[in-house]
Order: sequence, then structure tokens, then C-alpha cells
Amino acid sequence: MSAEGMLYNPALFSGVCVGVYEMAREYLDMVDVYPVHTSAIRGHLFKLFHDLLQDPNFAEFRQEIGTASDVKKLTGTVERIGSEIERRGEREKWICRTYLHHVIKEDISTKVNTNYPPVTTDKNYLPVTTDKNYLPVTTNKTENFSSNFKKARTELYELCLECGFNPKCA
Repeated sequence: MSAEGMLYNPALFSGVCVGVYEMAREYLDMVDVYPVHTSAIRGHLFKLFHDLLQDPNFAEFRQEIGTASDVKKLTGTVERIGSEIERRGEREKWICRTYLHHVIKEDISTKVNTNYPPVTTDKNYLPVTTDKNYLPVTTNKTENFSSNFKKARTELYELCLECGFNPKCA
């Protein structure tokens, strides 16, 4: 569950705070060894520089990263970002941080659907529901659901004489 967090802060589990410029330089050094498509590089740089590119002082770099067509242009943009950070003396301000999505606080009790039948371990239990998206839940995930479903259905319903599969229509 940490994959997206690692895109914004690759040093997430290292225990150290790393500057976004230093991390971007390290990433571009790896791109030289392990070539990647330019669009993937741009995406990774946008994630690394997410907070920085929100700042009006660095907004012009967003367009440069977005329109760069090769690694050389991206490297030049990253170098200019690094020199701008140093010029402003904001090296400690721009560190890799995990992006936290905005959470909308709502009363979820109104959204909980309590009409579903209970979870059961009874293999012959077939829920009676009109919800087409509902599937019965069993505790044994390795069971062949299809064969158990057919077995339970044939025990409860008389099969159609024409197709031999569907329950007989009333």
C-alpha cells in the first residue's frame, strides 16, 4: 500500500529527509543507466516536485517539465530547479514528502448498505437478494465457486427442461 507514496518520496523507508532536487538528480542518473520513455520520466518528476511546482516561485518549471521532449531537456530543467532552490536558500524547505490526498469527512453511516445477507460458512446457503452485483462470501477462498454454486442451485431448484441449466421458470 506504499507504492504511490514511494513515487512522491522514494526515501520513504530510509529514515532520512532527502531534498527533491537531490532525489531528482539521482533518478536522472538511473535513467542514464536504465533508459525509460520520456513520458514516464516526466510523470516521476511531477510526483517528486509536486509540492515545489505548487509554489508560484517555481510555477514556470511545470510547463518546462511537461513539454520536454528528451532526457537532456529534463536534466537541464532539473538543474535550473536545483540552482533556484540554492539561490533562494530553501534547500531544507523542499524535501521529499508523501502526498496526502484530501479527505472529505462525511457521515458514512448513510452510505452503508445493510441489505446484504450475512457472511456464512454454510456451503448450501444461497442468498435471496435482488442486487445483481452481490455474490455470496465464503470463508474458504480456494473452493471452486462455480461447482459449489451449481451444486447448491440444482439441490434447491428444478432445472429447465430446454437448456438443463437455468432454474425452471414458474
